[in-house]
Amino acid sequence: MPDFREMSFPIVLKRVVVAFLCVFSLSTFTSAQNDESMVTRAFDDGDAAALSAYLQPEVWVCIKDFEDSLNASEAAVRLERFFKDHPVRSFERLHNGGSANKVNEVVIGKLSTEDGDYRVYVYFSGEAAKKIDELRIEH
Repeated sequence: MPDFREMSFPIVLKRVVVAFLCVFSLSTFTSAQNDESMVTRAFDDGDAAALSAYLQPEVWVCIKDFEDSLNASEAAVRLERFFKDHPVRSFERLHNGGSANKVNEVVIGKLSTEDGDYRVYVYFSGEAAKKIDELRIEH
């Protein structure tokens, strides 16, 4: 291990800044991955309450033939009704990605229910904590 007392201040400062940036980048990446994993698990469980924790205050919701901008509690009610009417068998994440600036993320998946399969699109936005601002469930 290097002796920091023998290094010049700019070298020590550079190492501290690099270490901080590495830890910060990793924690931000892990947070986004955890949000996506929790949303994936919530779909797999058909758990509208768990999904509602990741909704923006206003969210664009498209479920089958319904399409509108709803507040988070109204969106949760719509999700709960969908999961009740279409019991979930499984959810498979098919794709996830994001914008170059890491502000927007998307998860695309296949939701298998007792009455058929649905394509799911979940759009996240936010600087640090990603929240769902658009949710599409299409037959």
